[in-house]
Amino acid sequence: MNKNVIFFLLFLFYLSIINIKAQEKGLIRDKEKELLGFLNFKWGDSKKKVKTEMLKRQSVTFDEEEGNILYFTYGKFAEENVNTWGFSFYNNKLARASVRFDYKTMDDCTKLFWRLDFSMIDKYGFQASMEKAEYPLLGGKITWEFKTNGILVNTIWLILTEDSNDSFNVQLHYFNNELDEKVDSEERNKQKKEL
Repeated sequence: MNKNVIFFLLFLFYLSIINIKAQEKGLIRDKEKELLGFLNFKWGDSKKKVKTEMLKRQSVTFDEEEGNILYFTYGKFAEENVNTWGFSFYNNKLARASVRFDYKTMDDCTKLFWRLDFSMIDKYGFQASMEKAEYPLLGGKITWEFKTNGILVNTIWLILTEDSNDSFNVQLHYFNNELDEKVDSEERNKQKKEL
């Protein structure tokens, strides 16, 4: 049996034990959690603020502004080297933020995926869902949902993917659902005009 399959099965077993223990100790949070933004940014912050503050981070460089998206490269997040940062805006209000970590091997990428997952569970509680992935984890997505009065307000995705150039990456996407929906709607309207 492949080493990755064994690792994945052991991890699932370990995860089920963690879930049982967390339920016993009351660590799985039933109360509503808050996600007010990303890093030191609040949802709704301006492009200017995001750009100014991101450039203060060690080793981060501005890459480009493409429409309502600011791209940066390098730096660190969660003590890991970042390849790309992306920040999307609606009417100059921060709506989503993304971080991407690139690796040459699936093994390194998988290790980071699980380290980030454990760190996120530690900070935000047990995840809301894990979508089925291709063998062993490729395309898998873990979701944390943040609700207010039962309404989904913010979301985090942790994703493991493979690029067309045979490199692997882990992505974290943070969304303010209301603003992100407006960004998506705006993008769809632009596409319709071009059709």
